[in-house]
Amino acid sequence: MVKWRYVTGERESAGGGLAADEFLMNQYSSWAASDCPEPTLRIYTFRNHCALIGRFQNLEAEVNVPRCQKLGIEANRRVTGGGAVLMGEDQLMVALASSVDHPIVPSHPARILSKMARGIIAGLDELGIKAEYRAKNDIVVNAKKIGGTAICVEETGAFLYQASVLLDFDVALMMKTLRIPAEKFSDKGIASAKDRITTVKRELGRRVEMPHAREAVIRGFERAFRVSAAHSPFTATEVEQIHELEIKKYMSRSWIYQRVPARDMLGQALKKTPAGLIHVYVTLAGDMVKSVLITGDFFSGNRLVNDIEAALKWGRTDKESIARVIRVVTTGAGTSIQGLSPNDLAEIIHVATTNARLAENSVQAESQA
Repeated sequence: MVKWRYVTGERESAGGGLAADEFLMNQYSSWAASDCPEPTLRIYTFRNHCALIGRFQNLEAEVNVPRCQKLGIEANRRVTGGGAVLMGEDQLMVALASSVDHPIVPSHPARILSKMARGIIAGLDELGIKAEYRAKNDIVVNAKKIGGTAICVEETGAFLYQASVLLDFDVALMMKTLRIPAEKFSDKGIASAKDRITTVKRELGRRVEMPHAREAVIRGFERAFRVSAAHSPFTATEVEQIHELEIKKYMSRSWIYQRVPARDMLGQALKKTPAGLIHVYVTLAGDMVKSVLITGDFFSGNRLVNDIEAALKWGRTDKESIARVIRVVTTGAGTSIQGLSPNDLAEIIHVATTNARLAENSVQAESQA
């Protein structure tokens, strides 16, 4: 039987936990399909509490940073896309590192999340809970979210899947610390976050201790992918390398606070799409686009979004020109923002440029009054 390695951890810091996941992912860079090693599974918890945002999100738009600082809650940025989450000792974090060339990883990005979720769903089944996957990235029980999933696919071919499983959850603390846009609930008719979240404790009517839940998820992945998982802790060398990555990247403000709009980005557009919530900021220089910032809880290649933003600089502001640029970039990259066509993204950016023009006109009118 095929054997996977699994690593466990408890009460990890935000930066340390994320650095360990990325470290494992980086081990799968640039492998030939025939030589690719088996995936590594990591199951752990964060210490109470931390707020983690997705790769393309603006921290200050998603997290109440002053309140988190007051409460001693760490905030950090994942390498995976998706939305902001509150994690702690009652939420199980699952990470699977591999290569896109490994047979378990589907070739189409849209299928990756649903297939990887099989391990979590089988693990919940081990606990006596019937769950299912719901696009774009939720694991649900009777239409209520019990876990979320996220992915990162590097240009090197390295792949990281992350998932959370809510054994228990402090909804009130989440509402205090995360800024949840009304647009996220607009099509569900949900009055509050409590109406769309459930936990292992709520479903079973009793508390499940973390070691038991962890073993259930391990068995779930073994069942779902027909493998045997062997526990293999990080070596002393690996621990040292993870710590170096944590210091260099995850303790850096330039990593945590990136994707913050500049003060002159007067034009904005916010839209809920099948890809997720897209928030675009634009600055104009006459009839040209001076700068664009694309943020949100979507999934995409890490380099692609930066390439789109760079290609739009000093281009025309009409929708057709914007769409043409995006098509050229995405065709060359061989990928796109998952679930969002070039025309759809161009429409959102065009709305932002229109709003930027209106804002500029308003400022000029006020200065002349």
